Amino acid sequence: MQDDDDVIDVNGYVSTSGTQVFTPMKPKRLFDSRPGKRISAGSRTVVKVAGGSSPVPANATAVAVNLVGVSPDTDGWIRAFPCDKAEPGVSSVSARRHRAVSNSVIVPVAGDGTICLSTMMKTDVVLDVTGWFGAAGGSEFVPIEPIRMADTRSYDKGLNSLTSGKMLRAGKVLQVQVAGVRGVPADATAATINIVALGAPTAGWLRAVPCGSSSDISTLNFSTAAPIANGSNVQLGSNGSICVVGMTTSHVVVDVTGIWK
Repeated sequence: MQDDDDVIDVNGYVSTSGTQVFTPMKPKRLFDSRPGKRISAGSRTVVKVAGGSSPVPANATAVAVNLVGVSPDTDGWIRAFPCDKAEPGVSSVSARRHRAVSNSVIVPVAGDGTICLSTMMKTDVVLDVTGWFGAAGGSEFVPIEPIRMADTRSYDKGLNSLTSGKMLRAGKVLQVQVAGVRGVPADATAATINIVALGAPTAGWLRAVPCGSSSDISTLNFSTAAPIANGSNVQLGSNGSICVVGMTTSHVVVDVTGIWK
């Protein structure tokens, strides 16, 4: 362990008196600057996230997204914010030069259904949506004591029934049961997870989606064998599980920190 500097930005809170509920959805890629649309430093890019061709309804008040900075020219930050508000002094993703770095963010939506992206460096940007917030029809958050649901390093069948302590092979699907196990209510519709990749021999990504569905999104991007984590709000499949797949071989850890029901 060693000393470091830490930065914490708050982009929302949960309250018993809250008026917004969450609707999880099959993840959908809404924006990808590749190829040829690289975002310049200091520019502002408008992304339509609610209404129109987006699966998010026009009356959504916020979206849960995974934001990825891909191969920036230098280290720097990317910000995501509602286009009808002043640009905040926070970072949504702290990107690394020539790497892909992702972060899970909840972003309020402007009145016209847009969010804006700004960067301090030239970079490609990818934005995937995993759910939306609105006044009715969704699920409420239930915080829980964090639970480790899967760990491919383990020989415990309860944590790893697939790889017997070996890494998850590229393209192989790891099914993680969430609803109805280890105290999680059987009627949970989505989970707030922390997903970790480690030991990968090459750069790549992990994708966590509701089992029984397919998607072209990434949940976590990594460039080295060092452990790297990202959070996500993931809809559960009809059997109450999420499925994890990677583009390269790596160990995978999945912890659940809250559920939606």
